[in-house]
Amino acid sequence: MTKAELIQELRKRGVEKIWGRGLSRCLKNELELALRCLSEGQTMPYLSLTQVQMYLRCGLQYWFRYIEGKKVPPRGAAIVGRACHRALEHDFKTALKEGVHEPVDVLLDVYNEAFKAENEREVLWDRETPEEGFKSGRAVLERFATNGMETIVPVAVEEEVELLLFDGINLKVVIDLEDIAEGILDHKITTRKINAQDFAGDLQLRVYSYAKRQSRVGFNVLVRKKSPEIQLLRGKLKEADWNWALNILGYVAQGIQRQVFLPAPPGAWWCSPQWCGYWEECHRELSQ
Repeated sequence: MTKAELIQELRKRGVEKIWGRGLSRCLKNELELALRCLSEGQTMPYLSLTQVQMYLRCGLQYWFRYIEGKKVPPRGAAIVGRACHRALEHDFKTALKEGVHEPVDVLLDVYNEAFKAENEREVLWDRETPEEGFKSGRAVLERFATNGMETIVPVAVEEEVELLLFDGINLKVVIDLEDIAEGILDHKITTRKINAQDFAGDLQLRVYSYAKRQSRVGFNVLVRKKSPEIQLLRGKLKEADWNWALNILGYVAQGIQRQVFLPAPPGAWWCSPQWCGYWEECHRELSQ
């Protein structure tokens, strides 16, 4: 088939872009591979932002987790974060459907049940006890309920969006929230404030923004401290920000396809037993 025929056939199947590029800008072999995957009924390979961020952080960590399929227990902070997300999802879905937010006690009840369910499996509580994590999550949720959450009017909650990328690879993202006035909002459950530089350069927000073609973005940051704090970070992105994100995703996808799995940079703070569950195995293999 000619390039024009490939483009015509892909459009018949609802494909307009591959890796964020219009079909006319794609190479013929990229069009052929995308069509072949669709024609053979194959499940298109999917990337998630979790995978992308892990690959960028450490290719060997990605290898252990996604190529060899080795899982490590989640850390306590992740459990608290998931429970908080579950409570927020419940509230915003209620607000989307009924036009009002849940009472605070309902929000906390959902959090309690979610935390209990998450904590029943193996968890690494190394920086805080389960009781400390549980209490700090409750406290910051309660603070958010009266300092930011009540002004949010959702138009979409936990929306799954799929982007067709080149070489038959798709990216799937789940967007926490889209607000009628402030655009795409992502919830962050942290133990420290997020600085302006980290917010401005966040890959996740750029991808979400591109996926929805929504320039307005923000973070709802729930800071789990002795005295809980809420940060409502807001900003606007441009097409150049979208292009930056798409190019980063492109390099990651190519690196994975070519089986390039570089270790974390020497001296990186996240390359330590405290922050990486594969640290011992990785360093044992590297030291042979």
